[in-house]
Order: sequence, then C-alpha cells, then structure tokens
Amino acid sequence: MKATRYLMGALLALSMATGAGASEKANLILDWLIIGSHAGYYSALDKGFFKDQGIDMTIIPGKGSGYAVKTLGAGKVTFGYADLGAMIVGRSKGATNRMIGMLIGNAPYVLYSLEPNAVRKPKDLGRQEHRLHERQYALYPFPRLRQARRI
Repeated sequence: MKATRYLMGALLALSMATGAGASEKANLILDWLIIGSHAGYYSALDKGFFKDQGIDMTIIPGKGSGYAVKTLGAGKVTFGYADLGAMIVGRSKGATNRMIGMLIGNAPYVLYSLEPNAVRKPKDLGRQEHRLHERQYALYPFPRLRQARRI
C-alpha cells in the first residue's frame, strides 16, 4: 500500500514536472542495475502510466547513486533515482539537483565480516582493514564512525 502511494506520488511529480499534454520525451536514470526497488517504475512503463500522462519515458539502468547524481547534474537525463548520501555529496560539490521524495526510509545496508575476525561491536572495527567503493556514498560516513568511536 505504501509503495503504491509512493509510486503514485512519483508519477504525479513526473507529470507536473514535464507538463501533461503533448507527448514529451523524458528519461530516468536509476541508481543501479535493475533491482526490486525499481519495479514500480518498470511496471508504470509497462502499463502505460507515463504515456497516459503524455510522457515518453526511457528508463536507464545506473552505475551507482553517485553516477546518477552526476549524470542528472550534467543535464544528460531528466530525472534521477539516487540515495540521500550521494545527493549530499553531490550538493557539497556544487550539484544543483533536488530531492523530491524518499522511497526507502531505512536503507538495507549491511557490513559483512568473516570469522575468525568477525565484527560483533563497533570497537571490533578498529582491527580491520576497510574498503569502500568510490561511488558507495551511503557508506560515506563510515570512516567518521570509526573516528567518533575512537576506533
């Protein structure tokens, strides 16, 4: 039910942003390859919801939220789907993108560790080497966590 409301809100925002009437071309870059959270956009495309609003929509699989923010900021796409961390980093670097809604309020990010050096509490992070993908902005605050916890 909540997902339907979010999707309808996104569709309404898209139709207002592009203006219903004559068919207008628009594109949406996703944050990553096709995953479950993108199902609503593909379903709307398949069912003709965008066309009903006068939008000729193309959906582009992404290469990370940071890439989506940069691509939108460069004016290469009409809309972007990105996480808040990437938006914050993008804005700090001069991007003028604006977030119009949030679909996933509690991101399902996980820190994995293997035995025998399993991480069970924050202090355990101090004895580990950590690597983050350069475009994984959702984990951008991770080094700050270590610093704040004096790890």
